[in-house]
Amino acid sequence: MGFPCVVKAVSLSGSQGVLRADNQASVVAAAGRIRQILRVAGRPVDEPLLVEAYVPGWELSVDGLLTGGELTVTAVFDKPDTPHGPTFEETVLVTPSRLPQPILSQTLKAAERAAGALGLSHGPIHAELRLDAREHGQRPIMLELAARSIGGLCSRALRFLDAMSLEELVLANALGRRVTPQRLAGPAGVLMLPVGARGCAPSRGRQDRRRGRPGHHRPVDHHPGGSDRPPAAGG
Repeated sequence: MGFPCVVKAVSLSGSQGVLRADNQASVVAAAGRIRQILRVAGRPVDEPLLVEAYVPGWELSVDGLLTGGELTVTAVFDKPDTPHGPTFEETVLVTPSRLPQPILSQTLKAAERAAGALGLSHGPIHAELRLDAREHGQRPIMLELAARSIGGLCSRALRFLDAMSLEELVLANALGRRVTPQRLAGPAGVLMLPVGARGCAPSRGRQDRRRGRPGHHRPVDHHPGGSDRPPAAGG
């Protein structure tokens, strides 16, 4: 598939064990590094690795609920600081998307087709895509899709009418109820903070005990008239 390419672990999440490689030597180095990450994570170090062509371009994620194979969108998140590698750490997600409607429509159709190709017809999905900057029109390219809602505390950034949470919508969908989520107006965002170890982090003059998990998710509100960028870590 040529270079650059992306080497991935297949059993990790939160963009762990995902590395860009620009030549043969860096592919070998990336595979060795991923094996070390798998060992630390308690995963089988000899599991298969996935190698994909690298797709340059704007990244976004689609969250929604499937009913009879039909996708109802709950949120589309842009990733303004789309990483280019060699690592692909989670950073900032903002919603609603600022992309033109024709591109968004293509993206949602791609996510719905991908879910169908995997045999998914009912329940939540979380899809990540990139708009291929190598092609005119920025065709959406599927990176990955999982049968789950958005992870961590990210769902707190989403507000729906009737004070419903994303989790309540997922449960209603699982019970066979037809859901038509209507997002409340106003942008919102998520800032993802990597947490390397267990301990206490100071916050607003007090000590908040945080769980020591990589990829801690923290919802961030948008302030009207200000920047779409969230405050710095610890702000």
